[in-house]
Amino acid sequence: MNSKAKSTPVLETAAAAQPDLLAEPDHDLLWRTPDGLLVVDPAGLICGTNDAATPLSGRARTALLGLEIARLDPPEGAGPTALLARLAPGSSLQGECAIATPAGEVRHVDVSAFRLGEPDGRAYLFLRDDAAHARRLAELQSANARLSAAAARADELAHAAEAANRAKSAFLASMSHELRTPLNVINGLAATLAEQSRDSTEVHSAQLILESGQNLLGIVEELIDFSGLQAGRARLEPRAFDLLGLITQIVRHTGTLARRKGLAFTYRIRPAVPARIVGDPRRLQQVLLNLLGNAVNYTQRGGVHLDISATASQGRWRLGFAVADTGVGIEPADLDKLFHPFARAEFGEARQVHGTGLGLAIAAAFAQLMGGGIAVRSRPGRGTLFRCMIEADETEGGAALATLAPAGMAGRRVLVVSSDRLTRRLLSDLFQSWGCAPVVWPGPDQPMDREQLDLPIDLAVVEAALARNLGPMINRHLQAHPPARPAPVVWLSSPDRHWPVPAAARAVNVQLPLDPAELARAAAGLLAPAGEASGAAHAPEAKLGARLPLRILAADDIPTNREMLRRLLQHLGYRAQLASNGAEAVEALRLQPFDLILLDVEMPVMNGLAAAREILRQYPDAARRPKLVALTANAQSGDRERCLAAGMDDYLAKPVLPSHLEACFQRLFGSEAAAEAPAPAVSAGPDLVDRDQLNAMFPGLPPAQVADVLQQLQASAARDLETAWPRLGKACAARDCAHLAETAHGLKGCFMMLGWSRLAAFCSDAVLQARRGTFTAWSTFGPELQKLYDLSVAEMRCFLEELQNVTAKHPGL
Repeated sequence: MNSKAKSTPVLETAAAAQPDLLAEPDHDLLWRTPDGLLVVDPAGLICGTNDAATPLSGRARTALLGLEIARLDPPEGAGPTALLARLAPGSSLQGECAIATPAGEVRHVDVSAFRLGEPDGRAYLFLRDDAAHARRLAELQSANARLSAAAARADELAHAAEAANRAKSAFLASMSHELRTPLNVINGLAATLAEQSRDSTEVHSAQLILESGQNLLGIVEELIDFSGLQAGRARLEPRAFDLLGLITQIVRHTGTLARRKGLAFTYRIRPAVPARIVGDPRRLQQVLLNLLGNAVNYTQRGGVHLDISATASQGRWRLGFAVADTGVGIEPADLDKLFHPFARAEFGEARQVHGTGLGLAIAAAFAQLMGGGIAVRSRPGRGTLFRCMIEADETEGGAALATLAPAGMAGRRVLVVSSDRLTRRLLSDLFQSWGCAPVVWPGPDQPMDREQLDLPIDLAVVEAALARNLGPMINRHLQAHPPARPAPVVWLSSPDRHWPVPAAARAVNVQLPLDPAELARAAAGLLAPAGEASGAAHAPEAKLGARLPLRILAADDIPTNREMLRRLLQHLGYRAQLASNGAEAVEALRLQPFDLILLDVEMPVMNGLAAAREILRQYPDAARRPKLVALTANAQSGDRERCLAAGMDDYLAKPVLPSHLEACFQRLFGSEAAAEAPAPAVSAGPDLVDRDQLNAMFPGLPPAQVADVLQQLQASAARDLETAWPRLGKACAARDCAHLAETAHGLKGCFMMLGWSRLAAFCSDAVLQARRGTFTAWSTFGPELQKLYDLSVAEMRCFLEELQNVTAKHPGL
């Protein structure tokens, strides 16, 4: 390299700024430099050096001292001599030169040099091997480049992951809505049919629908909950609620499951357990149903027991829920896997149990969110014990069992006869909390105390199954009461078993598993004066509409949903006015007053949230404003808050059952005593026409009337499709996802009402894809819709002909 071209007068500036350094340099400073140093006298001999010059020159320090500088020049020149020749006294320069080592190697180095003025004239050369420096710099730059590329890629992946997470959340919200909307209709009607029907076959069919719906809804909820927990979006929704009511519903549900498998189910509520707490009832119910459902599923013989305890500390409750079973048990090596996602038991009879494997992982996560956790102990072949602990805030309400005490129960002597030790303990705790004196039968192996037998009894609670063997003993004990009036009896019976029981003057049947509130009502009726008791024991309970009169308006854009709401409210004793969107609801409220308005969240023209805001604007005085309740198929974390923020007074997630509506009305206008029930769900099948659905929709109607109603509905559906065709064509031509989703959503509800399952599913898929922005079948959607419609009409014609044939063969129907 041409050193002349590279030389720059950098040190000349430094020399001008520090003339004393050039006049007499600080040698200590020079020797400490990291560069190789060569000091050359005016005769060209090296008179000074440092250790750093050794690797650059290839010579030891002692070999350099006294050596002519020209000995370092390579054969082709451009060495230190040429550089020194250009270095005048009192000046400095920078450049490059080549140094020859004794081994014949030529090394290129950068040089910074200055020469002292006369008369000293010594030159100072600072040598730096920039080849190694350049290599290190190149390596550093390469590493930086790789790091920058990796950072850019990581940023790109983070954005992609965030976008994917948003897409997943949107997809789950949409899927939740799309699954819940049709299930809302089917399960609402199924629940109503199960409660209203008197025909055993119809009741059984409705119960099968509800059972399948519970299974499907459980899978949907688990997938959505697990996704929310993974994304860190899961939140609790604390509020004051009736803990005893929640436990009662869980006990009823689990008792039904256990009875179907021939298992015993018992439970105990400790006297300290509060009636009401502040917490998230939906999540607590979810955790307990999961633990109890697993216990029933993995138990083939014996039974399941639930024990509920509570301790109070500094304004908070610590609640314990122990679930014990006599099932297959869990191997020690498998215990650590239980709370991992998608983990399932894979041993023994448990292989036949189906599920997603997410239940326990979700339950443990929600238990931790509630300030506690879940622990497990198990012995293979002997059973398993799960302990769940949570924390909750206190609220007014007292102890759960004590709050149920009927008037006049204190001091009463109550005989308790049951074959199950745990049931005897529950009844003993219950009656003691009411201030009674329970006399408990110790069991078949231990005779009852004779002294106890001679004392009068005010009330007997007896397991009906024991009446066959213990009838004489029970009758003698009841007659110990004053002879003119034998003690009344509460018979504890199983709904699927009927036992002959001894005659008693007054008796009431209460089904197992025991509902403490039901037992309290039965005891109050039996101990009331005879005239009052007769009426109380046999008069049916008035419907909610008679006990809590309300003027109700319900708004939903899907005709089938409106019909379903009308029937649910009619079942509760209400005649509701219906609207098809939020604007109609606001206008209806302007024309007449309402006490309660049910608003579907997703409606055209004006959605439920917008309608709620408009009603709040028009009626700022809460005392003059109706209560507003949101109905939505979206049930993810945050949906309830958005509804309440819009002005809603309460929130119900579809599918909605009569018990949900009743609990909501009582919260808003009554005793606030009902807890949320599990919401079952079921999806439409893939058939062109779901005949089971159509048969179940019109129970009790003659076939001729059913055919007439279906023909009217089919004609209405044809008019709806004819009206929608121009909008569908315009949306497909413009590739407008929003308008396609809106139009297909309305058709979906219409076809679902008719039981045209395949056509409804086709529209549902289009709605889902359009809302996600992934719909692509713009050219084929219309023809496919028409084809499925024609096939559904043909299948419906066959079904109507079958109904007409039935009418022809049996004119009396």
